[in-house]
Amino acid sequence: MDFKPLRDHILQLAISGQIVPQLDSEPAVDQIGTAPAPEEVPFEIPEKWQWVPLANVCTYIQRGKSPKYSEIKQLPVVAQKCNQWDGLHMESALFIDPATIPSYKPERFLQSNDVLLNSTGTGTLGRVGLYNPAVNPYDQAVADGHVTVIRADQSMILPPFVKYVLTSTAFQTIILAAGSGTTKQQELALSKVKQLVIPLPPLAEQRRIAAIVDDLFAHLEQMEAAYSEFAGPMTEHFRNTALQMAISGKLLPQLDSEPEVKQIGTAPEKVPFAIPEKWKWVELGKLATSVQYGYTASATTEGNAKLLRITDLNNGQVDWSLVPYCEISDQDLAKFKVSVGDIVIARTGGTVGKSFVVEQLDNVSNAVFASYLIRIRLKGDLPVSVGYVKYFLNSPTYWASISCSARGSAQPNVNAKQLASLLIPLPPLAEQRRIVAKLEDLFSGVDKLGRLVAFT
Repeated sequence: MDFKPLRDHILQLAISGQIVPQLDSEPAVDQIGTAPAPEEVPFEIPEKWQWVPLANVCTYIQRGKSPKYSEIKQLPVVAQKCNQWDGLHMESALFIDPATIPSYKPERFLQSNDVLLNSTGTGTLGRVGLYNPAVNPYDQAVADGHVTVIRADQSMILPPFVKYVLTSTAFQTIILAAGSGTTKQQELALSKVKQLVIPLPPLAEQRRIAAIVDDLFAHLEQMEAAYSEFAGPMTEHFRNTALQMAISGKLLPQLDSEPEVKQIGTAPEKVPFAIPEKWKWVELGKLATSVQYGYTASATTEGNAKLLRITDLNNGQVDWSLVPYCEISDQDLAKFKVSVGDIVIARTGGTVGKSFVVEQLDNVSNAVFASYLIRIRLKGDLPVSVGYVKYFLNSPTYWASISCSARGSAQPNVNAKQLASLLIPLPPLAEQRRIVAKLEDLFSGVDKLGRLVAFT
């Protein structure tokens, strides 16, 4: 679950006057400065609030100073890498040359609750934090030239409220749009920061806003920790449990009307677990016309066939528009051409065992599978469902077998012989189809629940 949209929603309510009620006992904010009220604003605010330039409610706004660094750990420099969304990371700080300390004016030394705004670079520009001396093991700190220090006039505005405003989605959009320069080296000019027009509530209301936002964020952190500890693993546990029940005959009842499976190949002497009487243990290779290594070729931007690689398999899906091409002869194309219903399995590396069932080719006329994949093409005249095999290839039993087969070398590997010898529990064909339908229904429900929880 992504908690960021909920945090963003809370911040927007907070900075637009919708998170706490306005009280008659609190006076309206007087217009600060001589500049007229802005004609265009990003959202509406209560009558008692005012839109004001950030510079009008701060005692100090300045970029940090480019330091001369030293190995002497006396005065740390807060750089952009220190100023993260989850707080200030002083362990990442470098140190200035002590001989240069006298060149720093008193106002350049960071003060408690200074707002720190990263002002350079795509991906870092716009990141906002509050300076907390408690996380700094040294007496003082300064900012480097990529961080803008914003010191609020606390007789008018609270530092946490400044942070809420600048962190909000509305103002992050404004800040990023105000950046200039190359794509990789965006710069937020000091003048742009000072000119930011922000909403200003009465001071007492700011305190009430800060209290409720801090409380809500504290609860969110607890929810996030609980979700990380339980919900994610529980969802994975549910899927694994359902898959294991499905391939062991415990997910659905066996029906008298469904005939017993005939043994295909030799019955194994040792089996992983007990299965219903009508089921049979079968070697995966006995269900296939071939268990075959892929085609060796270099990926190109042009060619006469798409080249499906391990890296193209993403969470059981393939975006065929991103799959590269290769050149292949007609003879090899006939041997390695991918068809709907084919199963490909990664045979090496960190993704060893990962599988993909080709369910559609998205109008791709010719596609072949690369050499680090193994293809299994099921026999069309046997009572086996490709959907059932697909779910078996995601089950704990399958992954335990892959783990055992891939051991013994620095680079995990499985070969075609090992895959062909894997034992698969085979139910009657009608029951396979019922199992597939039930799993699809269960997993669809889990996915919908996940989306619902994420949305709320």
